[in-house]
Amino acid sequence: MNDWKAMLELSKIKAPRTPYRAQLRLPKGYLRAVAIMLALWLGGLVALKWGLAASGREMKDMTDLIQHGCFWIVLGLSLLFAAHTLIICMLEFGRELRDKAAYEQWSEDELRSTYALLIQGVGLGIHGSDVRQLWESLHNGQPLGAFATPPSQPDDRPGQRLYRNRGAAFRTAAAHGVTFWPIPTFVVGSARPEHDPVSPAWMINEGRNAALLGQHMFVAEFADRGDRMQRTIRELFRFMDDQGQVPQALLIGDDEGIATQDGATVKANTTAVLFGDIQRMSRLQNFEVDTPTPQAFASSPTGRLWTHFWQSDKAYAAEYRFDRRWLQKHDLIIPRTMTSYYWRELLQPLMRDFKDDGPGYFQPSTWLPARWATFQFSTFVHAPRLGYLHRSIIAWTHRCAADAAVSAHNVAELKYAWINAVNTLRHVECPTRVFYDSTRRPDIKATLTQVWEELDHEDCGLTPCSPGQTYDVGPLIGDTGVSHILLMISLATAASYEQGGISAVVYEGAEHSTIVQLIRPVCDAFKEENLRHGHLDPFSARAKGQSS
Repeated sequence: MNDWKAMLELSKIKAPRTPYRAQLRLPKGYLRAVAIMLALWLGGLVALKWGLAASGREMKDMTDLIQHGCFWIVLGLSLLFAAHTLIICMLEFGRELRDKAAYEQWSEDELRSTYALLIQGVGLGIHGSDVRQLWESLHNGQPLGAFATPPSQPDDRPGQRLYRNRGAAFRTAAAHGVTFWPIPTFVVGSARPEHDPVSPAWMINEGRNAALLGQHMFVAEFADRGDRMQRTIRELFRFMDDQGQVPQALLIGDDEGIATQDGATVKANTTAVLFGDIQRMSRLQNFEVDTPTPQAFASSPTGRLWTHFWQSDKAYAAEYRFDRRWLQKHDLIIPRTMTSYYWRELLQPLMRDFKDDGPGYFQPSTWLPARWATFQFSTFVHAPRLGYLHRSIIAWTHRCAADAAVSAHNVAELKYAWINAVNTLRHVECPTRVFYDSTRRPDIKATLTQVWEELDHEDCGLTPCSPGQTYDVGPLIGDTGVSHILLMISLATAASYEQGGISAVVYEGAEHSTIVQLIRPVCDAFKEENLRHGHLDPFSARAKGQSS
């Protein structure tokens, strides 16, 4: 218990910091020293003259003695003043250099801790509903009738419903991705038995085909199954940190609606979010080349990359089939989306063969093997800007129990995580609403309420969320399985975009931990820019440019 109390003492709301500037501070007391020494010198001479006069002698050259004495006194103290001033300047300059290095390190740490991914597309496929409909129903506190299973059709099999869900999610989110460029994709699929090792990456190609995204190239960077969305989000941030050239990445949660072991019903759904980093736009623009003509496209680097991608994809499928040739044909499901490792291995020979004719020096890499053409850069710039997802903060809470010590521990941990989540913002602001799921964590609402009460009582500058701005997603929407975290992030993004203010998402992590993650809205200028680019309703499944 003492550990989390000490930890809580260290958790403070960050304060703004400015770099130290050296100041010229002149040493004081030298004028007084000059006056005193001159007075002593003159007084000594006068006393000496009187002493000599009393003995009948006379002091010669009195004026010269006064002038020389004053000169050497002023010169000596001036040199001492100059040396003292020089030492002070050197110390101030050294302090400025040390503080500059510390400030640069602080700025780097601050930039990393406040780094947020731009949300460029949000897609949802679940019985014909979209994010806007869900948010409006949730905001009004109404159970979501849209989740009622639609009337069955004679040929409406589960596989076809999944196909429609994936197509709807990809159509609203992945469609904003840059075409003819390998988009790193992170996917979390439903948990399956150990004897059914189907890669979740196979649904990427299905979603691509269902959404008719024939010009998009998806590469599976990370694929997992089960409740791994928290881990996948952290992997996504790590990937974007390490790969400074990647402008976009796609995150997918896909639940097939398979009943869990305890008999709970999970609603089949697919949620997709397209992330980007607009700060990398200027670097991409420096390497931009003209869009090739239709006649020259096949021989251009973009066209050759496209051809190489599908040749590699076919080779991956053939190799995958050969490695599992002992399986029965009906038991073998080929992912149809190659892994990033396989893509990197086959890409190296092609990159060495590219002829670079563009402006400036361009260094090809795995995720930017060729210069972007004008149409690709335009697609990236004109994609909607919906919000910013900040880094997740972990609270190492324990499983819900009636033990008062456990409850106090959970409150302290969540309070610590809440403060540190606020510190991921560049400017200290308060979340105005929070999304959580009490069906997975029954004690979360009571714990959050106690955290807000303590923060309000301590007057630390964090205003608690209004009870009317807390949204318990689970009871209203139902169990959405592995996609529930991504669904809450999508709803929080829509809420911040439509009503303004920062939204918080609180969900359960690994080992009964609790995660706090913030979504910051975009400014009004970006909303107007979205309208100019035809994104009238970016959270609806309607086509681009269609009114809501």
